[in-house]
Amino acid sequence: MSVFGPFIREVPSRIGHNAALDAAVAVLVNAHTSLIHKKMSNEIVSPELYIRAIKTLQTSLEDPQQGLSTNTLCASVLLGLVEALAGPREGNRYLAHVGGAGRLMELQGPEQYQDPFAKEILRFNRGGIIVTSIYERKPCFLLSPEWRNIAFDKTGLSFDDCLHTDLMQYMAELPEIFHKMKELSNRFDFALPSIDDALGTSLGELNSDLSDTCPSLDFSPNSFDSLDFFNSLQPVDTPPSISAAEACPQASARLVLLHKVQDLKDALCALGTHMDAKLAQGTTVCELPTIEENSPIHSSYHFNNWRDMTAYNCFWAVLILTNKILMRLLPPFDPAIYDLQSECRSIALQICRTWEDAWATKPIGAFHTGLSFVVAYEYCAPDVQDWIIRGLNSLLDYQMVDAFRWSEDVVAMMSSKLAGEGPDLVFSNV
Repeated sequence: MSVFGPFIREVPSRIGHNAALDAAVAVLVNAHTSLIHKKMSNEIVSPELYIRAIKTLQTSLEDPQQGLSTNTLCASVLLGLVEALAGPREGNRYLAHVGGAGRLMELQGPEQYQDPFAKEILRFNRGGIIVTSIYERKPCFLLSPEWRNIAFDKTGLSFDDCLHTDLMQYMAELPEIFHKMKELSNRFDFALPSIDDALGTSLGELNSDLSDTCPSLDFSPNSFDSLDFFNSLQPVDTPPSISAAEACPQASARLVLLHKVQDLKDALCALGTHMDAKLAQGTTVCELPTIEENSPIHSSYHFNNWRDMTAYNCFWAVLILTNKILMRLLPPFDPAIYDLQSECRSIALQICRTWEDAWATKPIGAFHTGLSFVVAYEYCAPDVQDWIIRGLNSLLDYQMVDAFRWSEDVVAMMSSKLAGEGPDLVFSNV
């Protein structure tokens, strides 16, 4: 279980000092043992141990001293791991635990995270905190000035860990971008037919969602001509001294957000040069013919370690999500959209090549599939889409989950949530 993060190695020495942590450890070890031995039971998680752990955690949270302790935080995180091991069963509250742990961190304040153990817990939880913020479409507190230098501190980290930290920081920008897009929608109701009248152009609805299709890994957003196009527009019957953006608040707000997303894409492309270099050198991964018979994916990536595999999958997923935002913000039929679509298809194939490694290291090594393969799905050919759903359901079978099944509709719903679309989701917080 040490792949969960270095903090897990310190947990045994902390047993006996915090009732919530003790109870959480008991249920985690029980769940892990049940999974390893493939016990044929209705639940991987013992209901008695789990209920006791939840009640003990609630009691600790109500205690003025224990409530904000690192051990209580660790208990909350461990219960989230229990939910992850159990899989997406009915009533699974994995994201609620992650959201609650994030809220507890926020309440504790950044000064609490000078402690190495607490800092490792924070590092481990960054991805979950960011994903819950994406679902809720609210800015992630990790990017606030008081948290940024702690949450994304690279002091003493290896080169690979620095790359991963940069990736987490870029990913943390997505929730705020989705929040701004929601504000745009609420403020202007995206009544964009009127924008044509204001600008005197034939742009059509600027919010046209062209994300149905999809990324070349060497694509650079510097080639976008749409920004120059926007900046050069002059509305009909408007004095030349007034720009189109000033005359049309909708276009102005969209342009500002488009610049922000392009900056994020630039940063991801810069990070991608290092990621691609590692792939090309063969020091991180080797590519071999796929073992699975009749697989639509003919070659597979085999990474040196689990952390690299999850890091690349996360990186590729964030690239696709960023491209989807750009496609929503660009004018319809902008040439850049077709480049973005092509890049998304290329990235989706990269993600699919990691399946054999994910399956070999299941379930922990396959945790990333709920993000990367779901995001990649819409940019794959129909036979690959069917293969993805079969694979995701085979992971459920391994975890003995029968109350939940992946389907085209479920994947589409999850993908839209990860892309900041649809209604907000709200999770229970501390």
